[in-house]
Amino acid sequence: MRFSHFTLTRQLQAGWCQGPGGDAHGTLRRFLLMKVVIVLLFPSGAVLPLLVGCVFSLQALLLLRSPHTSTKPSTVLLRQLALTDALVLLCWGLGLGMQVGLWMELGLGTEVGLGTQVGLVAEGDQAKEVGLEVEVGLGTQVGFVVQLEMLCQGFLDAHHLASLLLLGMLGLEASLVSHWPLQTRWVRTSYFARLACTFIWVFALLEPLALQACWLYQALGSHAGLQSLPDSDTGSLGTAAGLQACTVLVLPFHTALTCLRVVLWLANARLHYDVLYNKPQRRKSFFH
Repeated sequence: MRFSHFTLTRQLQAGWCQGPGGDAHGTLRRFLLMKVVIVLLFPSGAVLPLLVGCVFSLQALLLLRSPHTSTKPSTVLLRQLALTDALVLLCWGLGLGMQVGLWMELGLGTEVGLGTQVGLVAEGDQAKEVGLEVEVGLGTQVGFVVQLEMLCQGFLDAHHLASLLLLGMLGLEASLVSHWPLQTRWVRTSYFARLACTFIWVFALLEPLALQACWLYQALGSHAGLQSLPDSDTGSLGTAAGLQACTVLVLPFHTALTCLRVVLWLANARLHYDVLYNKPQRRKSFFH
């Protein structure tokens, strides 16, 4: 079977840019094909494919900002698909900031350690309290680093989930255009595309935000528990109850999202395979 981009152009013609030249169609085709390859064939944290995807997304965003760009649903979905790489850039920015902060703390660590030792020798009776404060401070710093790493991983997971959902919407829209163009015209509008994109963004960002809320509650609960010891166990009981509630609510949600990613991967593989390789039936003539 001879491969051609004719099928992709034919089935997604409702959403491509309508510019003066034909290069816009090719650029968007390459962007969509690259996103399909990156999302479906590479892990969600692969740095080099994500970097290449960011370059293609920037090119597509610059193209989609043109006044000649159509406002059809596929164009709306393509723009949001390109914007998902902002989560990757945000993740890398947070990771870079964390590394710079750790380097600064490492440079000041020697002076802080010497000052702590002098304070322990000078105070004498208050040595245990100072040691406890130092231990709490180190624990808080380590917890902040772990929380920031989880936030970065959550952004990568949200990027992968949003990309899967948007690619699925593009594949579904292409299938509807191919098989039921007139019957589905009422649902293939820019309004429903923007509404679907809003739902996708909220749904994709719900997991990392929920995990961060649980980590924040755990940190606040641990701090309150340390302050209440040894007076009462009320803080410890409240912290345990809160952590149990977070576990009951968040962990099943994370498991359900993992299963959803697998289903979306299979659905996207089937939809985009049909878009790329299934040619529409043509009427044969005696001249061919």
